[in-house]
Amino acid sequence: MKSKILIISILLVCLVGCLMARQFHLINYNFLKKDASNEAFGKKEIDSMIQFAIKNNLNPQQGFIFNVGQHSGSYRFFLVDFDTRKVLVEGLCCHGSGSATFDENPEISNVIGGNCSSVGFYKIGYKYNGKFGDAYKLYGLSPTNNNAFDRFVVLHAHDCVPEQSVPVSICQSLGCPTLSPGIFKKIATYIDKSEKPMLLYLFKGKGVL
Repeated sequence: MKSKILIISILLVCLVGCLMARQFHLINYNFLKKDASNEAFGKKEIDSMIQFAIKNNLNPQQGFIFNVGQHSGSYRFFLVDFDTRKVLVEGLCCHGSGSATFDENPEISNVIGGNCSSVGFYKIGYKYNGKFGDAYKLYGLSPTNNNAFDRFVVLHAHDCVPEQSVPVSICQSLGCPTLSPGIFKKIATYIDKSEKPMLLYLFKGKGVL
């Protein structure tokens, strides 16, 4: 009898906790969906990436997309095959903290020293070994991110980023798109093998545009 009461009490506590989390927007339930990638980007984004890649002599077959408008605990960084429109790799990714801490509505800015994410198209540049281990230089190719190189915004990994989706906010960066070590290792294989530089498209959106 006591064990049944204990089980019921635990279930009630879990239910109340989930309802409170949902009420106060502590959980983004999109990450629970099986095909969460479809919530993060759409045909519009992929088409614009393909056109930009071809025009700027970048890899026309594969590219990366990062939607900072999605909850940071959900999959929002993707390697996409342009021909099949399929996601090859998906993972979590930090956005820039700006002037706040753990803000799920990230401030967007191209200002040097602003610690913000900058939207636009990036060319993934050369690989080097820095403060966080292997990393890739990023070149901002849009008016909204053309200070990226001078801001030392690079693509790198950090242990604070979980390997899988989580129901809470993750760590934030000083503007760098920062991945988990496991996901970084996976995408590095594609970047290193690519005959042409690869494209990264960073945008802020909610759902399919």
